[in-house]
Amino acid sequence: MFIAGLSSSEARSYPEAAIFNVMSYGAVGDGVTDDSQAFTKAWEAVCEAKLNSPTLQVPQGNTFLLNPTEFSGPCTSFNIHVQIDGNLVAPKEPSKWEGKDIDSWLSFSKVDGFFVDGYGQIDGQGFEWWKSCPDNATLSNLYISAPETSPNTDGIDISRSKNVQILDTFVATGDDCVAINNGCSEINIIGMTCGPGHGISVGSLGEDGETAEVEQILVKNCTLNGTDNGVRIKTWQGGSGFARKITFQDIKLIAADNPIVIDQFYCPHDKCSNKTKAVQISDVSYFGIHGTSVKEYAIALDCSQTSGCSNILLDHIHITSTEANSKTYSSCTNAHGNFDDQEVFFIIYLAICIAGFRSSHARSYPGPATFNVMSYGAVGDGVTDDSQGFIKAWEAVCGAALNNPTFQVPQGKTFLLNPTKFSGPCTSSNIHVQIDGNLIAPKEPSTWEGKDINSWLSFSRVNGFFVDGNGQIDGQGFEWWKSCADNATLSNLYISAPATSPNTDGFDISNSKNIQILDTIVATGDDCVAINSGCSQINITGMKCGPGHGISVGSLGKNGETAEVEDILVKNCTFNGTQNGARIKTWQGGSGFARKITFQDITLIAADNPIVIDQYYCPHDYCSNQTKAVQISYVSYTGIHGTSIKEDAIALDCSQTSGCSNILLEHINITSTEANSNTYSSCTNAHGNYDDASPCCGLFAA
Repeated sequence: MFIAGLSSSEARSYPEAAIFNVMSYGAVGDGVTDDSQAFTKAWEAVCEAKLNSPTLQVPQGNTFLLNPTEFSGPCTSFNIHVQIDGNLVAPKEPSKWEGKDIDSWLSFSKVDGFFVDGYGQIDGQGFEWWKSCPDNATLSNLYISAPETSPNTDGIDISRSKNVQILDTFVATGDDCVAINNGCSEINIIGMTCGPGHGISVGSLGEDGETAEVEQILVKNCTLNGTDNGVRIKTWQGGSGFARKITFQDIKLIAADNPIVIDQFYCPHDKCSNKTKAVQISDVSYFGIHGTSVKEYAIALDCSQTSGCSNILLDHIHITSTEANSKTYSSCTNAHGNFDDQEVFFIIYLAICIAGFRSSHARSYPGPATFNVMSYGAVGDGVTDDSQGFIKAWEAVCGAALNNPTFQVPQGKTFLLNPTKFSGPCTSSNIHVQIDGNLIAPKEPSTWEGKDINSWLSFSRVNGFFVDGNGQIDGQGFEWWKSCADNATLSNLYISAPATSPNTDGFDISNSKNIQILDTIVATGDDCVAINSGCSQINITGMKCGPGHGISVGSLGKNGETAEVEDILVKNCTFNGTQNGARIKTWQGGSGFARKITFQDITLIAADNPIVIDQYYCPHDYCSNQTKAVQISYVSYTGIHGTSIKEDAIALDCSQTSGCSNILLEHINITSTEANSNTYSSCTNAHGNYDDASPCCGLFAA
């Protein structure tokens, strides 16, 4: 716990925690008797007790029927813990809410340091409510979690509903993150992060000959991370009705097992009888779907022999394998529609579906051939300008009447390329650019004089363009950043490197002002973002980070450096399996400042070290002790919640000489990934305030 330095106007010193079991206050726990009064009495006792971290206990092995109940403060107790290991069940009859707030069942209010966990089930008996009011609902900013191996644990299960919005929500579960069932229309799922789980599904529909009606579904700006499926439509044989006007748009895939699926032969049992009838699937669009697939078959459209699937659109799809040097494929049966390979600028397409699709660009040419840039005059020594050799090879591959020719950049070579345009239209169909060697740009920005300063290697007016390989592309950005480090926005990027790869920061920012990094995924072997000296007005919002070392300010002050970092905002970010979360790291012996830094609304999923200030940063075996230090001040941690692998969820280790000043810890709720384990905090020479923080500080210097 914090041993010194932080203060709170609400700080109190009470005896150690005690347990208030609802059974001791008259609860029966048979699922039939109304236990509301017993819970109210237990709450009054725990709320009025002069204790630190008392526990209101709902014991396992019992089911407690509770009518609408309010549990309110303010409380004398500090940091009340509600442990729900038994089951809570609401009344089935909506009439129980007469004269009460219809929007609330169990309400906790005016309570500071409130914390809920446990392994019980909370059943709101929603079926009767959905029958009477299934429409016009919005759910946003939720965090829903269940073990990956838990069966039948859909995150959100929607039936017979209209105009439902699910926004900016995180779901990790053992079944569908969202299941959209019969009777649904005008359903919008936007900004969801799903995984682990079975993806986002329409269905299953048509079980036992059911007539299904599902339409106007939009799934947009979602991320599927390590899911068994990606975006899926599943129907049983023998059903009827329709599933139509369904759009999956701007979807990011991270090691998804089955990214795009239509399964009209859905059968979760060992055997299902063959039937000719089927739900009609039509007007389904897959647009802007990109990322990685664990399985070879990234697209599987398996439609009914009798009705098929009609008006299917596949547009701007780029799905690669998680395995190096492996390809992805597609399988299409009885699916009819269109795919569109439009003009692209480094947009990569997956050529798909062996039957049923048509495109105005389709041509029939002989099989593939390889066009190696070395055969067209490229040297590959990293010094000679190989631009003309690449242009000649491009003209050859573009002008060849071939299907799937390869423009090859061989491994073991480094090719210096000046600003170059590779343009079409091409005679060849579906050109493959395989970069196994390294490409390097000129160091001097003067090379761009008279050319488009926003472009180095430009591919345009090319249909069916596909790039892969294991080479490195080095834009020599250092000189550019020295001259134009300010006023940049980077958004909707996906950056990936192996978790074991050293020195692979996703973003490394130095000497820059007014930089926005928005709605981006970074999975790497080092910091997702490193904010170094000379930075101000840096805004990182909506980032998904993991694996990696978290988002770091620093390291600062190396070799006595004078650091200047201020006005940093990290907001609405998720750290998933990272070695650190929100971190500030400085070397001993430095000077200058790191100030006005805010980490706000952060979700932690099994992070190793969620909150860190380390003024003794030393990645080596030994670093000499020095008295000087970068001054750290006005750092706010607000709305940080989730799970920590290590017990010490908060570690503020500040310099003995300067310390850290004006530190704010507010609305912190970090629990352990281990059942029945606690989290703690450690604080040295840190001064400031806290409010509603768990783990919190037990002893404070006023």
